[in-house]
This record gives sequence, C-alpha cells and structure tokens, in this order.
Amino acid sequence: MKPTTLRALPVGFAFLVSNVFAQLTPGTGTGLTADANTVALFHFEDPAATALDSAGSNRNATVTNTTAGAGLFGSGRVFNGTGDRLEFGNVFNALSGSAGWTIEYFAQSADGVSAPYMQNGNSSAGWWYYPQGSNISYGIKLNTAGDSNWSVITSVASPAMDTAWHYYAMTWAQGGAVSIYRDGTFLGSSSTSGSWIGTNAYGVWLNYDSYWTTYGGAGVVDDIRFSNVARSAGEIQAAYTLATIPEPATYAILAGFGALGLALWRRSTAHL
Repeated sequence: MKPTTLRALPVGFAFLVSNVFAQLTPGTGTGLTADANTVALFHFEDPAATALDSAGSNRNATVTNTTAGAGLFGSGRVFNGTGDRLEFGNVFNALSGSAGWTIEYFAQSADGVSAPYMQNGNSSAGWWYYPQGSNISYGIKLNTAGDSNWSVITSVASPAMDTAWHYYAMTWAQGGAVSIYRDGTFLGSSSTSGSWIGTNAYGVWLNYDSYWTTYGGAGVVDDIRFSNVARSAGEIQAAYTLATIPEPATYAILAGFGALGLALWRRSTAHL
C-alpha cells in the first residue's frame, strides 16, 4: 500500500482542506473582540446613521454619508470613495501618551485597486495607512519630527490588491518600530524614536484626508479595533486565523465532506 498523503485524497477534498482556513469568507469566522487594551471597537451592526463603540467606552464615530451593507461578520460600512467618511473624534486623545498602539480593520476593495484607508493628519502626531495596488503606503508622526513633518513616510510591498476581503494591521512601539501587516503576515517595519503626544487638530479618519480634503478607495469595512499597545505578531496572526475559521455549522459540512473524502480515498486505495 502506498503511504497516505493529502495528494492521494480526492482533488476536491484536498483543495477544501488546504484552503478553507486560509480565506476570509463572509458569514464565517470570528471578528475582533475587546480586551483590557482596547480603546475602541466598531462592529457596525448598528443603524447606518450611527457607528457605536462596541468596547463600551462611548468613543462613537461621526458618520458622513456612508451606508450599511453586507460585511465580513454581518453588517459592514460601505464607502463610495468620493464623499463618505468616519471620524473617530475621541480615539486620538485615548491613545495620546501611550507607549504603543495598534490599528486593525477588515476591508474589501470595490475596484481591486485601492481599499479604504486609515489617516490621522495631526500636526504633531499622526499616522497613515493606505493599501493600494501592490503596496501599502504608511507613515507616522512623533513629537521628535516637529510640526507637520513625518517621522516615517514610506511604503512596503504587499500582495496585489483584489476584491477579496483582507485584514490590515499597523502597530507602533515607543523606542521601537512601526510595523505593517496584511492577512496576519508581517510585511515590513521602520524604526522610530519619540513619543505619541499631540493635539487632535485634524481628527482621526477612515477614508478621508482632513488636511488635503481628499477621499480614499471605495469598498466595505468591517470590525475596526484601536488598542493602546503594540500587539505582537502572534496576536495579529491569531486574529486573522480566528477570522478564517468556519463557524460550528460549517464544521458539520466539513465533517460530511471529510467522511465522504475518506470513504472515497479508502475505496481508491483498497486494491493498491
């Protein structure tokens, strides 16, 4: 008898096993949750005119023109790229003075070219995270840079944009680096020095540059989490993994496929 390998299983079943846990599929998986380091969390399960902080800290977002639509874990927030935006007015102050922070969100690009982006253009402290094409542009302002100057403004190579759902994350650790992730994978980082202290002059925005008054890519966003700590690469990977794991009902379907696949494999190898 030949050794048992995944390749020996029926092709459809092998494909299912190797791919079901590696994709973000609407209606499956678990979204982001609040913990002791969560400053604000948005699930977007509330009416379209509101964006409530699910972490219970009352740091609700101000809504401009966006609509509700099908998200990754239920309802999501739809952006047209020309006049839709969210402002997280209380998030900046909650992060000011922290020794690190993390911004995470799930997004789907409407055109496969660019996705909605995160931007905070304050003069003395800010961030920039923009997935577009085969790059993610990112930047950070710290107090050592001086007003209106960026401590880091660069980009990192990323898998080419498409219209599938993806998980984006950016972390910063004081005295360390600003790091960029997509789908749980570390893409690159830049060393930084200085503190995250400033005044919220230009606001914290999703899909809007308050300095240049321009908008970002069209698409859908679901589950945004702001944290006052630089989450580890392991935590980022774990968040992505949980988002790809099927719900219990899906496990039953997989078990059925597994039983069928095993029976077919046994039959096909019985006479080897």
